[in-house]
Amino acid sequence: MNTLKPGHCAKTRAFSLIELLVVMSLLTALSIPAVLRFREGRETRSMVAAQDLLAGQLATARSRAIVSRKACRLLVYSETGIDTPVELQLRGVLVAIADAGGTWRAADAPLCLPGSIRLVPGSAPPSLHPGGWGDAPVSRISDDAVHDILVGDRHQSSRCYFVEFNSQGNTAGATLVLSPGDIQPTAGSKVISFNHPGEISGIRVSQYGALTRVPNASAF
Repeated sequence: MNTLKPGHCAKTRAFSLIELLVVMSLLTALSIPAVLRFREGRETRSMVAAQDLLAGQLATARSRAIVSRKACRLLVYSETGIDTPVELQLRGVLVAIADAGGTWRAADAPLCLPGSIRLVPGSAPPSLHPGGWGDAPVSRISDDAVHDILVGDRHQSSRCYFVEFNSQGNTAGATLVLSPGDIQPTAGSKVISFNHPGEISGIRVSQYGALTRVPNASAF
């Protein structure tokens, strides 16, 4: 029987550098699916919340039009500018009622779609996806136009896409497509790049103001 002499410790084998590298590689490989699942879950929650917010704002615009007996628009900021930072581009939404002199009075403060979710414009957007945006859906909505908006006591001039409801709550119809959009710095500016054509949902608005949630790209 082996016994330890006083003052002596049992020898233990240390891990080699190669063994440590192998273990780290395995841990990294195992963690990647978990990270991807977390990201997908977060984007899914943001997409559902964006649909909820957009549907709520569309319903508010329609009800405001009927109650006020005036045209009312849901505005979506389409370009950056003095009154529109890039954080609001294709993401900031605002309900506005027709006012005197061609201005639009904001019914409430602007809201932002959650997370990185933004409105896909009416033509194929910039995309870093290997196949580009391809045949993925785009919004069918009125062309963006410059709006003179009165927010509180302050005027702002902003270019916006819009859905307009008349005093009966009717509209020309629209399809609003949502997808994650990333801010990509370019020379002297920033652009919104849509790099996930498979991650899409949206809202369809009938000419009578009825709203239909569209859960994915194949449902458009």
